[in-house]
Amino acid sequence: MKQYTFYFIAFLAAFMLIGINQSIGGPKKPRPACSISGPSPVTEGNTYTYNLEGECSASSWSVSCGTIVSSTSTSVKIDFNQTGCSSSTIKANGTTATPKIVTID
Repeated sequence: MKQYTFYFIAFLAAFMLIGINQSIGGPKKPRPACSISGPSPVTEGNTYTYNLEGECSASSWSVSCGTIVSSTSTSVKIDFNQTGCSSSTIKANGTTATPKIVTID
């Protein structure tokens, strides 16, 4: 009987510690989704800035039609200076962000 009492008390103690830990730290909040924000449509020949939203940072940026003027791990400045493009895809490499497709007018 003593053995069962010991296991019962150990189980209750573990359960209480888990409960205390949950209440101190609170429930874990979900991380905001990583996404690229910025204008679309854009005007050919103009420069625009795009930012990463959420808790993420890019190792690099790429653009399918345009020139990257400058970039950081959380933003990129793009000059849409290439002629003949109706759209451009912006990628934040090294993140889970969905590439942003921008319409070029």
